[in-house]
Amino acid sequence: MKSILTVFSLILLLMAGANANSQTTGTRLLPYKQKTLVIWYDEPHEIAAIRNLLQQGHGEKAVKLAREFVLTVSALESSGEGQAVLYYALNALCAALTKTGELTEAIGTCDKAIDLVPWKWHAYNNRGTAHFISRDYASALRDYRSAGETLNDGEDARFIIESNIKLAESRLAGSR
Repeated sequence: MKSILTVFSLILLLMAGANANSQTTGTRLLPYKQKTLVIWYDEPHEIAAIRNLLQQGHGEKAVKLAREFVLTVSALESSGEGQAVLYYALNALCAALTKTGELTEAIGTCDKAIDLVPWKWHAYNNRGTAHFISRDYASALRDYRSAGETLNDGEDARFIIESNIKLAESRLAGSR
């Protein structure tokens, strides 16, 4: 019975990933408070619980749930839809790890997401934020610029990327 529920859950997960109302994770730096704001754009609905935990300040719980989600969808990686869902899961885990200050693991997790789907901007942006928080402003700037290069013309996220680029440039100039 448990395996039937797991298969059914995975089917629902794939269907939700194809939903037009889906959102994706993005991070935007807050210049005055030196904190990270997690903004959600285009992700499967199953990640909503992770988002809510982060928004409520429950970073550790979000990391735990994101890790479980990554494990659940890892088996789907071989298909195109599975790759997209795993990308969103890894990206959400990266954002959660960044929120809890686990920056080395966050960067490695974003690396996996980028290796899986290199044409999406979200993981580049989130990895940039992890680099920024760890004060590696040159790497952050490279990632933010990569995020900008992968944006589609019609995407509304350009203001986030441009804001992050300006902040990284400012910090990089100030550290010289």
